[in-house]
Amino acid sequence: MEEQEPNWKNMVFYGVAWFIACVLLVLAMLNTFELVRDILTWITASLDVQKARDFGWTVSAITQGMLFVGGCLAVGMAVGLEYYFRLGEKKGQLFRRVFKVLGIEIAVIVVSLVARVLILAFGF
Repeated sequence: MEEQEPNWKNMVFYGVAWFIACVLLVLAMLNTFELVRDILTWITASLDVQKARDFGWTVSAITQGMLFVGGCLAVGMAVGLEYYFRLGEKKGQLFRRVFKVLGIEIAVIVVSLVARVLILAFGF
């Protein structure tokens, strides 16, 4: 494919799209984190008192680990999105790439929200 000369409209769209994609990325990561916490809470609630007390330390460790790893992944994915969008802008595929990324992120958010509602409605 031929490379296009960058113009200011594409560069503005590129910057705004990257910012929106990063915000949705953080929302998707947080919703997934809350989904895992809801699952761990449901497991803890189904245990008896002594096992739940012992499992509490494990839940705390898993939560702290998820926060650290999720934060590192979010930063790495934001940098990767910027690179993906920049290459798409050079190749003239920016709009298709932006809508593909936004669609995936919105799907992850919707699936995690539906799963959380199902766990909260039927889990307890």
